[in-house]
Amino acid sequence: QLHTAFGALQAASGMEAEFDELRELLSEKRLYRFALMQLIGLLHVVFDALAFRNDVGFWKGREDLRGLSSRGVIFNAGSTLVIFLYLLDGDGVNSIVLATYAFSTALELWKLTKVVAMRRRARG
Repeated sequence: QLHTAFGALQAASGMEAEFDELRELLSEKRLYRFALMQLIGLLHVVFDALAFRNDVGFWKGREDLRGLSSRGVIFNAGSTLVIFLYLLDGDGVNSIVLATYAFSTALELWKLTKVVAMRRRARG
């Protein structure tokens, strides 16, 4: 059905190259691939949101560093910041990926401030 509609539009308009590109983009094989990629992207965002929620819930009520490595938190915050700055500098980075890393960087820096505050409280 789609091919006959494109054929009629192509004959009426005379824009053959543009309709060939559009027909290729909307072919069944590419349409399924596009739908699958959108589903994967949606699942990734949902799992990221759940992980962020769990991470905030873990750190929100912490009063001490028992069982945690402050150096590990510092390293994670630094590496997340470097990756975010690299993505920010790159061209053509997906906005969803950039937003996810921006939120992740903010979360890591928030955890870093919590660790610094806990270490100060423990020292005196």
